[in-house]
Amino acid sequence: RPIANQPLMDLDETVVITFNGEIYNHVELRQELTQRGARFRTRSDTEVLLEAYKAYGTAMLPRLEGQFAFALYDLRQQTVVLVRDPMGISPCYYTIRDGCLWFASEPRGLLQIPGFTRRLNVPEVYHYLVMESTSGGETLYEGIRCLRAGNCLCIRVGQQPVETRYAQAWFTEAPGEPRSPEAWAARLRALLRDAVARRMVADKEVGLFLSGGLDSTILLALMREINPATPVRAFSVGFEEIETKEIVGELPFAREASCL
Repeated sequence: RPIANQPLMDLDETVVITFNGEIYNHVELRQELTQRGARFRTRSDTEVLLEAYKAYGTAMLPRLEGQFAFALYDLRQQTVVLVRDPMGISPCYYTIRDGCLWFASEPRGLLQIPGFTRRLNVPEVYHYLVMESTSGGETLYEGIRCLRAGNCLCIRVGQQPVETRYAQAWFTEAPGEPRSPEAWAARLRALLRDAVARRMVADKEVGLFLSGGLDSTILLALMREINPATPVRAFSVGFEEIETKEIVGELPFAREASCL
């Protein structure tokens, strides 16, 4: 099958995208878009993003499940759309200079822009030292911004950039939901299992960072439950003391968990 090399353009050559991350519900979205008449030449989630934008515009954003940052250029509307996932898992930095939008997954990529002068964003240095983070979409570099989680930046030729929030992480109870410990435990398990199952759908083999702690051991158990026929590749790190030769770190716990 064709590979979704990036940047990727749709079959009509009206929209082009560069994308970092994964869309976990891309299979369902593909089925829906196919029923609407969309054509696909790859099995990639990247191409699903293109067709979803053509069908729904930026209204598609709240429907995306995953971790992602992408830039999409709409040739018809002469518009660039820069997007970051609701939890801010995938990074996205940008700057606008001389009417041009530059973006990258880390600030140092933007420091290579010809003529860019590196200056500290002094107020944000203070904020970082006090709060251990920068404020809003600011960074430690003057002129470089971080697209905030769940935000979309739209830039149309000849117009000012507009940044809007399309999603926010709020957790609420469903009306009439049972509150017993058993009910909450069952719901949590179902949600975790569904989340793990979605993340195991990939073009390549899926592995696991295993510490032997509660979180990663639960994930390992769910991966085995979902796909018992396929061994799980787990990775951990340990260090050997020079004098005692004793393993220091999480490796002993990870080994124990892997044998369960």
